[in-house]
Amino acid sequence: MSTSTRLALALTLAATSPVVAQFTAATGAVPSHLAAAAIPAPQDAPDAPSLSIGDKAPKLDIAHWVRGEKMDGFEPGKTTVVEFWATWCGPCKASMPHLTELQKQYADQGVRIVGISDEDLEKVSTFLDTDEWKKKAQYTVCTDPDRSNHTNYMKAAGQRGIPTAFVVDGDGRVAWIGHPMTMDEPLAKIVAGEWDTDAYAIEWKKEQARKTAWAARSRPFFMATRAGDFGKAVELLEAQIAEHPDDLESRMRRVQIMVIELDRADEAMPAAREIVAATDSPQLLNAMSWSILESGKARGEVLDMAMTAAKKATTLSDRKDGSILDTLARAYWEAGDAATAIRIQKEAIGVTPAGRMKDSLEKTLAEYESAKTAG
Repeated sequence: MSTSTRLALALTLAATSPVVAQFTAATGAVPSHLAAAAIPAPQDAPDAPSLSIGDKAPKLDIAHWVRGEKMDGFEPGKTTVVEFWATWCGPCKASMPHLTELQKQYADQGVRIVGISDEDLEKVSTFLDTDEWKKKAQYTVCTDPDRSNHTNYMKAAGQRGIPTAFVVDGDGRVAWIGHPMTMDEPLAKIVAGEWDTDAYAIEWKKEQARKTAWAARSRPFFMATRAGDFGKAVELLEAQIAEHPDDLESRMRRVQIMVIELDRADEAMPAAREIVAATDSPQLLNAMSWSILESGKARGEVLDMAMTAAKKATTLSDRKDGSILDTLARAYWEAGDAATAIRIQKEAIGVTPAGRMKDSLEKTLAEYESAKTAG
């Protein structure tokens, strides 16, 4: 797969599925169960969300409570996390031990975490009935084969990717929506009664407006990158950024293209450093760092930036995301520090569930070790 093709694919995937994007860039293959999603037609503008921050949380309509006790409703005064996941989803599985830790941490304060898959009962039960997932998923888990909860939460809130968590506060309102690995701070404040839901609702609506604006530009952007017209792609990104200056994903895509495709790294570096300083999203940092490292353009100031982004992503993810650790290992490898790269690659393998992603990480480790020995 050419660098340009990999970049176009990574740019399409980066915001919603960084683990899949990284796997694809690393191996030149797309996991078969995600092939259709991995090279999609550009998204049409989404419907206006009908579920927003501060709204009353929809009642849960669960077909099967697989692990944990049944809930009849949200209990006043207590916080509930409603999280959407699937057995095939690598980032979901990477999040599950963290959700287990949070469940244990807040159990005495009445917090309940409920993981919902839309898969059938047998698939979820078989998955959970293993020693690994008995240990790693110690919270309430259930199935929603008719996707009623997916409709009432994910679709209603305009959410397209999993894992996604909805935190329902003690008043039964949706107080926060996002990736479960970034939930710690808002959850702590919600439980402590220190979260300003109304203020967050304003920021949330701005984010939805950003997504709507990008949806209108995504088709011409997709076509431009596929055609190799990266000048046009940058023009579209700059129009988006002018309209939504806080759109860090578009700013990241602009940096990627300018460094990898247009050889305008000097011009892109100030913007790249601003992104690294501004974002607390390990997924966005990882996507930017990985794509640049993989391109072969990471030298000097560019390599320093990619390393800084990878280090920050690793810290933000608490060293629990194998794909992010893999990126950090790659940064050290590109910097000529083989010993550190190998150590961190082993760490990445240690926190990654069995599967194609882990196989890919192990293959990379073997390449590092072989090259180090040969050198």
